Amino acid sequence: IDGGLDEKKIRSSLAEVKLRPGFVECLRFLKEKNVPVAIVSYGFEYFIHVVLANNKASELVDAVYSAIIDFDSNGLLKGCKPETVVLPCNKGIFSCRFANFFNVDFENILAVGDSAGDMTLGYSKANCLGIAKDEAEKAKIEKYMGEVAITEDVGPVQAWLERKLKPRS
Repeated sequence: IDGGLDEKKIRSSLAEVKLRPGFVECLRFLKEKNVPVAIVSYGFEYFIHVVLANNKASELVDAVYSAIIDFDSNGLLKGCKPETVVLPCNKGIFSCRFANFFNVDFENILAVGDSAGDMTLGYSKANCLGIAKDEAEKAKIEKYMGEVAITEDVGPVQAWLERKLKPRS
């Protein structure tokens, strides 16, 4: 706020941010299967929407749960709505809120996280996949996840989702 951050500067600074390889394809797969998708993030909703739009993935995500920021009439950042802040302790609550909206049983929530901050994401540990960049990161998150894949690519995530969705198809 003190630095005069505005919508234009945010969009400019995020212009080159790319999603993980395979992410958009995975989202398309889920859309084809009529699986609703939410992003639950300890970040800022506006930033996430900008990155999704820049990567032509906006229409593939049904909801974003993340801190909502306010801008003034000149587009300058003026604050954040505290009740919208997503923390590690409430990611499960936002996951269940999303499931309720789409009439999905909590037991059927499939969650993918990449840090210990995702320990409450989703509803059940068995339906939570962790993604790690290496063995050290895997060791940090595996106690919170049903499974962990070491990958920078989303291919293993889509394979896991396909296995999990198969009985429901």
